[in-house]
Amino acid sequence: MGLHILLILMAIFVTDSMFLIQYSQLTFGNFLFPTSEAIKDISVSEKAKMPANFSANGAISSLTYVTETPKDLTNTSIKIESSADLTKARKTILYGDWNLEVKSGKVTKFGANFDQVLDDGGRWHSHSLINFVQSNGTKIRLSPDLWTTLRGTVDIKYNGTTTWSAVETKIVIAEGRTINISLDNNATDNHFQGQPIYGIVKSIKS
Repeated sequence: MGLHILLILMAIFVTDSMFLIQYSQLTFGNFLFPTSEAIKDISVSEKAKMPANFSANGAISSLTYVTETPKDLTNTSIKIESSADLTKARKTILYGDWNLEVKSGKVTKFGANFDQVLDDGGRWHSHSLINFVQSNGTKIRLSPDLWTTLRGTVDIKYNGTTTWSAVETKIVIAEGRTINISLDNNATDNHFQGQPIYGIVKSIKS
């Protein structure tokens, strides 16, 4: 009986350990950026087989927590001390669409259009990400498991007017299912609170 109980406890321990590892990966976002590191271990011949021509599109569907007051929002912030405080924080909802085209490892088209509004319905406005310029020396490929990473700069429109130019940008498509757009926080006056813009992939073709 004692051995039986010991085996059960060991099984629970292993299961809990695996859960904690997965939880920590989700919490710290490490699962979003394995593409570049993973490709380093792939041979040149294998890399050559990865599609350098592909297209994708999808929806922006994101939530941003207002943890500090950006320049164009006043009296909306709350100091976040723990995850429990997130329920108290004001939030902005982002919703729209995006599209991407890559040919011979170069971005020929990237754009995103979305609306942003506070959770109480206030401060409704629109954004467009335009004029993506790929970082020098980079070549984009789509991995067999449909991951890819883009680095470069974009111009950002606010209600139709270009407000921020040449903003450093990192875009990650994960497993052909989700997109993560990270914009330089200082260059955008903390407008997006230093948090990525998330969305889903509706279509990806190579």
